[in-house]
Amino acid sequence: MSACGRTGFRPDCLVAGLVATALLLLAPDAGGETKSGRKPTPASPARPPSKNSKNSPPPSPARQRELKDEQRELQTELAKVKRQLAASEASRSEAADALAELEASISEANRRLHELAKRRLQVELQLTALEERERDAAQRQSAEQGILASLLREQQALTLMNPLHRFIEGKDTGQLARDAEYLAYFSRATQATVDQLQDRRTELKDLKAQSEQKRSDLAKIAEDEQRGRLVLQDENTRRRRALDRLSKQIASQRQSITRMERDDKRLTTLIDQLSKVLAEQARRNAQLAREDAARRAANERGSTGTPKTPAPANAAIPPINTRKFAERRGKLDLPVQGTVTARFGTARHGEGGATGPTWKGIFIEAVSGVEVRAVGDGRVVFADWLRGFGNLLVIDHGDGFLSIYGNNEALLRNVGDPVAVGEVVALVGNTGGNEHPGLYFELRFQGRPFDPLAWVAAR
Repeated sequence: MSACGRTGFRPDCLVAGLVATALLLLAPDAGGETKSGRKPTPASPARPPSKNSKNSPPPSPARQRELKDEQRELQTELAKVKRQLAASEASRSEAADALAELEASISEANRRLHELAKRRLQVELQLTALEERERDAAQRQSAEQGILASLLREQQALTLMNPLHRFIEGKDTGQLARDAEYLAYFSRATQATVDQLQDRRTELKDLKAQSEQKRSDLAKIAEDEQRGRLVLQDENTRRRRALDRLSKQIASQRQSITRMERDDKRLTTLIDQLSKVLAEQARRNAQLAREDAARRAANERGSTGTPKTPAPANAAIPPINTRKFAERRGKLDLPVQGTVTARFGTARHGEGGATGPTWKGIFIEAVSGVEVRAVGDGRVVFADWLRGFGNLLVIDHGDGFLSIYGNNEALLRNVGDPVAVGEVVALVGNTGGNEHPGLYFELRFQGRPFDPLAWVAAR
């Protein structure tokens, strides 16, 4: 049995135990679980920064369910609208229709790549935050190791001075008491530093594991992006071949006055049907809001003791929190930068110089793939391929205002998605049989088109 084991409590034996533990912690790797059996405490995971986190807290689970229900309902109604449009044109066929499936596939591939790019950026930000925390934890660990080494030196110096020898030599007993007090203090400080160092090792191990997971996520995203680019390349190749094969027919039909008139009628029909769907939703929400207000008033009247009426499951869904679109008159930015080659109200020309219907919007010629941005806050109410307009997106801004974005290469939002002013919603293209890449853009109020350029901010 050792000397420490044969006698009672001795400060120098306590120090010896602390020194042994500290030497293990000062080693290059202390492992994930402490000698005392304490499990590591995982560090909190890094959160990606959110620029709107202060102003827009995430919706509650109940609110999220309501939004999903509303989105599904809107998608169901729009599916009916699409079937009605298809049935009304079942007997007609145009060369550009042969591209519909390919152009829709290209849109989906582009959207997938766009989502992967956003996800990659998010993971990169998370990884950067984790690496910063790793560096901070490593610096604190190094500082704590230095403190521990200093404490151990001080303790060793005190323990080398044998109290019994000093007493026999006639040293001051008060000094002996002070030395014992100092030694107890150093022992407590050393134990606290040992505990901190153990926690720091655990934190570093956990942070390294999180960082490795994020690096693995990035590698998976890179693989998905590579596959997505190959799919997109294949779809674009097939579309170019189809365009070469159908180019003469498409060019001829593009100049057809009858075709222009049908396109105009098709879009007007779509907008009319969308307006009916939105009006019915607004009417139903208003009715539910009135019932909800009446129920709250009844509950307030009965607050003196009468049982309160529970809110039904189908309570009114609050409207999208948008700024009044009408207030943006004279402040709008065009959804894409480019050259306006067709203006609202000017005549369109067909074969032989014949005059066709007037433009109900504007055409902005731009480079393929350029981002298209929403001109106001709102909600996507149509996102699909439409004959004559290719990949088409329609945003409801409330109060009867709609914005329409046509001929897109890719649609980056789904029906029911909320959008903010300036948010990217599509990419410029020349789908739907259009000759040049660019964006067809309309603004409508209660179904009637009006000049977008009259609402654009002065430059």
